[in-house]
Amino acid sequence: MSLLQRLPKVTCIDYYFDIVSIPAWVLFERFFNFASNSQRN
Repeated sequence: MSLLQRLPKVTCIDYYFDIVSIPAWVLFERFFNFASNSQRN
């Protein structure tokens, strides 16, 4: 929340993107690594 307090004007879209983008990339990387590992075996 400190990041939001530093920014005086934050739209709902930017807030939503910041909240969703990081977990989405983490899940995507895990899924991609899982798929690549399953193909190797």
